[in-house]
Amino acid sequence: MAAERNDFIRDIIDEDLRTGRHTRVATRFPPEPNGYLHIGHAKSICLNFGLARDYQGRCNLRYDDTNPTKEDVEYVESIERDVRWLGFTPAAVLFSADYFGQMYALAERLVTEGKAYVCDLDEEQIRAYRGTLSEPGQPSPFRDRTPEDNLARLRQMKSGTLADGACTLRAKIDMASANMKMRDPLLYRIRHAHHHRSGDAWCIYPMYDWAHPIEDAIEGITHSICTLEFENNRELYDWVLDHTGPWNPRPRQYEFARLFLDHTVMSKRKLLALAHDPRLRGWDDPRMPTISALRRRGYSPEAIRAFCEMIGVSKANSWVDIGKLEYCVRDDLNHTAPRVLGVLRPIEVELDGLPADAPGLDDAPYFPADVGKPGARPLSISTRIYIDRDDWRDEPPEDYQRLAPGRTVRLRHAHCITVLDDGVVRDDGGRVIKLKVKVSDMKKAAVIHWVDAATSLNAEVRI
Repeated sequence: MAAERNDFIRDIIDEDLRTGRHTRVATRFPPEPNGYLHIGHAKSICLNFGLARDYQGRCNLRYDDTNPTKEDVEYVESIERDVRWLGFTPAAVLFSADYFGQMYALAERLVTEGKAYVCDLDEEQIRAYRGTLSEPGQPSPFRDRTPEDNLARLRQMKSGTLADGACTLRAKIDMASANMKMRDPLLYRIRHAHHHRSGDAWCIYPMYDWAHPIEDAIEGITHSICTLEFENNRELYDWVLDHTGPWNPRPRQYEFARLFLDHTVMSKRKLLALAHDPRLRGWDDPRMPTISALRRRGYSPEAIRAFCEMIGVSKANSWVDIGKLEYCVRDDLNHTAPRVLGVLRPIEVELDGLPADAPGLDDAPYFPADVGKPGARPLSISTRIYIDRDDWRDEPPEDYQRLAPGRTVRLRHAHCITVLDDGVVRDDGGRVIKLKVKVSDMKKAAVIHWVDAATSLNAEVRI
């Protein structure tokens, strides 16, 4: 039984285990290797691998590589790298291509039983014959071919003698079904394209709705978890299992709401365009929402997992405030990132009144007191330091709390300072290039960052 967390999928699994429908949980994460994974995929990864972990089961990483025109080894490698970086170890790394032979044999069986046929309609004609939500579809003129003719035609498709789009294999179900997915869906199409794994061994490739349930069944998946856009596919998923089985255990499909994150592009098509935009640096550009980009930006796997746990699992689509992700990142960094001082746009500051024999500064802690982690670093200060240009204003607004004429601030972990009356040095263009300040004996003031010019280091910061 799963501990602590609760959602409708775990309720289903708990009941399945209680009644003996299943004795062990098996899930899978089945991405198509046609791009890099993004933050939306992280939710599915955490759910599927998390369920396997919580129930002492197993979760496979299975590549849905049934469309050779869009897939690439680069994407295959990046996906596994991201899954493992998030902290999960697949029970097995598998490919749809591993099952092409078994899926084709089952397709021949379906044809022989009169449950599938080869259709010569093109894509536009198939769409026209399918009907609408309010009107039933019309049967294809090729629907009543004999099983013998269909089998010969299917083998011709497989032989490579037919051109792309010449025909398709379709399930013979119900052209008047209220579920459009059940109106004689496509099972195979011709694609003369090199496959990243099987090479040129195949020129026909299974459709998702044929491949997915069969792969689940072969692997012994118990709970096949998809996002809500596949809800209408569930009836077809069950139809395929009904007519290719018996399967034990028999998989069942369940749907959950995908992640919709404010101000975040997660369309694979749009991300592909952005990845090749010369203004960006590829899939792992820190401005992208891919897992690789988030890693490069400094996000930790712990923060992403915490975010996925925070938003939970439901059956209702909703938008998630990106602030929740940022909160999880901040909370994680609060407990893991040692604090140091830094300035991004330095202004030189000359300290007046700092005695040569002034006592040294106390060591500065790496973590705030509420984190409770040990560790500190020594601080040095000299008569020449740097502060950030954002911490200075010539004409500050009333509520401005940092350094300005007549204002006093505290250097973090050090002294308070006040600008001298003639302490603002400008270049010929009027830009402030140096401040002269005196050490103040004030006890309370707003705090700013600084670094000692004598001991500071140059750093590259990407923001």
